[in-house]
Amino acid sequence: MVQLAGQIHESRPKTDASMRTIALDAETVAALREHKRRQQEERLAVGEAWKETGFVFTQPDGDRLHPQHVSDQFLWLAYLAGLPPIRLHDL
Repeated sequence: MVQLAGQIHESRPKTDASMRTIALDAETVAALREHKRRQQEERLAVGEAWKETGFVFTQPDGDRLHPQHVSDQFLWLAYLAGLPPIRLHDL
């Protein structure tokens, strides 16, 4: 997802080299499974208003997160943790 002129666009990465496979440790897998369980509860609570986006991390109604909001939240959490400013993409 990218933001261009305030609009959100979904597309594939620019090159095949941009595609990544990452290894996940057991703790991360457990956290993702717990997230999926909570998300399923949100889905049931919202009912037919749930927006099926296919994304792992969503708003409570299933809609996609705005990329700028995610970046802003990351910067804020890094600040609260006493870390130097770093872009989410620099991780």
